[in-house]
Amino acid sequence: AGTSSSMAKAAHHLSPCLSSPEVGLLLGVEGQRPMGYRPALTSPGDFRQRRGAPGATRGAFVAAARSSMRRGVATTQSASRIAAVAVECSDALLKVSRGPGTPGVTQKPCKSASSTRSPAAPSKSAKPALSERYRPPPTLPELVGMLAGDTLGVRMTALQSLQACATNEGSRSSMVASGAPGLLVAMVADMPRVGLELGRMSLLLLTSLALESAGRAAILASGAVPTFLKLLPRLTGEVQELVLSLLGGLAARDAGGIAADRVRAEMVAQGVVPPLLALLRSHSARAVSLASAALAHIATYHGNSARIVELGAIAPLLDSLLPSADPEVQAKAAWALANIASTNRSRNVLLEANAISALAQLLKDGPLIAKAQAAGALAALATRDPKDRMHIASLGDEDEDEDVDALPLDGHIFLDAGVMEPLVALLSDSDAPEAQAQAAHAVMQLAVRHPLQEPIIAAGALPLLVKLLSEGSMQSQGYAGAALRFLAISSARLEAIEAAIPAPTSDSPGAGDDSQQARLLRKSGTTAAEAAPP
Repeated sequence: AGTSSSMAKAAHHLSPCLSSPEVGLLLGVEGQRPMGYRPALTSPGDFRQRRGAPGATRGAFVAAARSSMRRGVATTQSASRIAAVAVECSDALLKVSRGPGTPGVTQKPCKSASSTRSPAAPSKSAKPALSERYRPPPTLPELVGMLAGDTLGVRMTALQSLQACATNEGSRSSMVASGAPGLLVAMVADMPRVGLELGRMSLLLLTSLALESAGRAAILASGAVPTFLKLLPRLTGEVQELVLSLLGGLAARDAGGIAADRVRAEMVAQGVVPPLLALLRSHSARAVSLASAALAHIATYHGNSARIVELGAIAPLLDSLLPSADPEVQAKAAWALANIASTNRSRNVLLEANAISALAQLLKDGPLIAKAQAAGALAALATRDPKDRMHIASLGDEDEDEDVDALPLDGHIFLDAGVMEPLVALLSDSDAPEAQAQAAHAVMQLAVRHPLQEPIIAAGALPLLVKLLSEGSMQSQGYAGAALRFLAISSARLEAIEAAIPAPTSDSPGAGDDSQQARLLRKSGTTAAEAAPP
């Protein structure tokens, strides 16, 4: 359409007659570009409306040469050379196979191998119509095959076309079935030779294919993780961010028939954690955020928690919670800490590292997005397990480590850190349902400890928890109901919960009876019969 990119595509497809450096310079494909240079062929009509007309094409080239001469781009000699090859170019226009996105193509390229039919063969006496002189655009399997093309231009054309087709599930599945992941991973591995742009485009397409479960399985089977880890220390900018995003995406969900936890365990075995930890010290906030998110996904499998802690993840993640850090970095670091704090062993390490104070400070003064994740991390730290669960057993092995005692917390460490008031404040923020849910989760975990129950009530949590039963999200309702059930340990507490239920208005359904009160009490699982002295 007259852009530099479209000129480069046209030059690639017309390469038989555009071999001279003068023509390449004219079209902006090679050579030096003077300051302020714009390709001379800026009108779509130069190629689209005049295609197949030798005289018109010759005229377009000659006019372009004259225009370039006026701009100081071409010389008289190169203009003569351009005019000389115009006839050859006009003939090539009728013969060249045009790829998707080039002039003359009217069919959409996102088709499977069987969806494109060849036109009927014309009779010997009839001259073929102009449209029949052009081959149809390549199918998806053919485009995937072009990823292994002999020239970098062919590969780039294929990447651009495939990326345009990767917006729907059917096309992505066809690319995966045609072997695109393996070719793309190989191109990324060869990035030092083929260049950053081809590597970047390959990573973009891999990111799209990773949306499919089969795509993630194929990417992993192609050796993507070792390839990415080898390149990661030398990458910067957008390419580095794409690799980090892909690592996080591969660890986020299952891959084909492989369970998500198995994928995460294998990624740790392949050495994914140390490079991610090194990037937590990066000067790029985006890189730190993506590395923290990848660690959070990997730590979702509890069996990885101990290894992540052993490799030294706690200190850099806690540093990312500092007030000077980017809000997105703070949120992702708190999320990673919440997932790491999934076993008693990890919780003890976090307790010794003073993580509760750091999270409490973020809960008080941090941005809303970080407050929600800080509440989730505090909920994880407050969780009480009699012993570490047998995480490895779920993968067919046995965990023979000795049991780890539950955290030695009576709850006062949370009070001393001052978490109660900011947690209750989050409970009242109806504009942030995720923050409400995480705060309700933290209050629920704290309500398990008897010494904390009175401070929870004194902070004004009861009416907010009751309100969440009727107005909160499904997740908030579950946490709020469990918290109220833990708090209703006596008749006096039950009466306090009942008193927190707002009276129905005169025009509301069920007004004049106790239907609303009974409904909310049943929802929370608290009844007078269940109340018992502590």
